[in-house]
Amino acid sequence: MCEPATAITLATAAISAVGTISQAQAQAANLERQAGLNEANAAIARNNSIAAVQAAEAEADRVDRLRKVSMSRATAAYGGSGVEINDGTPLEVLGDAAAEFELDRLFEIHKGKVVEQDQNYRAQLFSWHAGQLRSQASSVRSAGIGSAILNLGLSAVSAGFSAANPTLGFGASQSQLAGLGYDVTTFSGYSSLGAMGPGATATRINTQAMSSGIPMGYE
Repeated sequence: MCEPATAITLATAAISAVGTISQAQAQAANLERQAGLNEANAAIARNNSIAAVQAAEAEADRVDRLRKVSMSRATAAYGGSGVEINDGTPLEVLGDAAAEFELDRLFEIHKGKVVEQDQNYRAQLFSWHAGQLRSQASSVRSAGIGSAILNLGLSAVSAGFSAANPTLGFGASQSQLAGLGYDVTTFSGYSSLGAMGPGATATRINTQAMSSGIPMGYE
């Protein structure tokens, strides 16, 4: 049965460990949410790139239809006026008009390609950020659990040493001496100051305890 002080130390360490893990889990969850938002933005960007191409193609088709209508009307107008359109100025005029319409059509397609590339780049960037955030979330979660386990282990070791609480560098612990009826408050135990050594009271009590045959804390 562990002593009250040891139990309190271990309980405090356990509560601290739970708090550390909970904090790490909360941070990881926040990073996961940010990663999810980035993934959603990446999906939106990809959809925008597809929509841009489709819109550009539709606009290019509209320009092409307008070209056909305009060329047909111009040809009909020349024919109604009795102008020969197979050679000379009328043919050049129709050719220039057709070229202008073709430039407009190609320009619309080009605009769609530009938007498509931009949105695809944004999608890749959002996806990269999402991956980084998920990696950070995993690291934070692992670090929190590792830190909690380490601190709990250190607290357990510390509590074990405190429970033993050797009065000298060897021999009986305070709890063992107190169980024999000795007043352990009258000495401070072994001094690490060299020549000063243990006090006379500590030496006498420790010697008596060792000679009693009771297992000692550090022997």
